[in-house]
Amino acid sequence: MTTKPAEELDGRIAAAFSDDAKSGDAARLLAEVKEATSAAELAAETARKHALDPLLSGDDLKLARREMDDAAFKQDRLQEASAKLTERVEALKALEADDRMWEEHERVLVERDQLAEAMERMANPIVQIAHTVRRIEICDREIGRLNATSTARFGHIPIVLSGAAPPIAACFRTRWSGTPSSRSLHCRRCRLLPAGQARRTNCTSSDPRHFSRGRTGREQSTVIWRRSKSNGCDPCGGLANGRR
Repeated sequence: MTTKPAEELDGRIAAAFSDDAKSGDAARLLAEVKEATSAAELAAETARKHALDPLLSGDDLKLARREMDDAAFKQDRLQEASAKLTERVEALKALEADDRMWEEHERVLVERDQLAEAMERMANPIVQIAHTVRRIEICDREIGRLNATSTARFGHIPIVLSGAAPPIAACFRTRWSGTPSSRSLHCRRCRLLPAGQARRTNCTSSDPRHFSRGRTGREQSTVIWRRSKSNGCDPCGGLANGRR
């Protein structure tokens, strides 16, 4: 197979050591250099045998020796280029990997800073939400206790999030129903059901999280509220008098 002219190949080898060289280009060049090295080794051996021919003399011998030296020099140069290019390819791959990691580092750092700033701006609402979630948990426990003992007389009280907007309900399902040890809106003694499915159960748990959504989505419940003289008893600590 005919190789590239020596001058062109030398120029490409030098370019592989420039600052803008790419590992892919250097790897392809290395394959060409190895092929050229094999051809140069064969040519050097042929030139050597010819120069050592005892039948040569005079100018022919001088020419043969010059050709032998040139072929050996070309062989040695390509072998050295092959070794250096092998190292260069690995170095370029490492540099490119560092560049990719740096870009990823900068991207994540920018996102981190944006999120930190957003959290700082929303500090007060987040505290309020955390407080509200805690009140919901307390209220749901009270609801579970009352439903377990007084549903037949006064009616069933739905849990706080039973009528929540779908995005909010989905958020709390993700938050509370991940693992057996996490909080769940469903009874621990019953099989967990996908959202939107109903299941009749004989579970007698007083856990407020026993009560789940009905088959058609938001279960509409009629709640009989016993109002005190103070116009309403709120197990959640006075959130509101009426319930949906």
